[in-house]
Amino acid sequence: MAQHACIVIRENRRNYNQWTLYAGSGGGTNSASNSGAHSATVKVRGALSSNHGEVAVDWAVAGHGILLRSEWDVANLLRDGSLVQVLPGWADTSADIHAVYPQRHHLSAKVRAFIDFLTEWFAQKA
Repeated sequence: MAQHACIVIRENRRNYNQWTLYAGSGGGTNSASNSGAHSATVKVRGALSSNHGEVAVDWAVAGHGILLRSEWDVANLLRDGSLVQVLPGWADTSADIHAVYPQRHHLSAKVRAFIDFLTEWFAQKA
């Protein structure tokens, strides 16, 4: 990775030019806590950086470099061939997604339907 042009995303206080990747017995899952998981931290460089994920994805699609992005976020681009996975079996740290709603004993039908929709939508993106 250090020999390639990489597109980095600056977010939060994370060291943007250092990628920590995990591979292990989970078969490409993105959890560092998998038993048998191996990690590698690589310092990357490239001419392009952004704090906007969609812009960075557009640059990768245009062929300007390698990008580290959530698989669910680029799944359609991987499926249609616009992007190609470079290191199968390796992934970034996991990023959980939470639905936050008021605590009630019985959820309204609208909230339940929305949570079910999100669950199905993200399952299709994986």
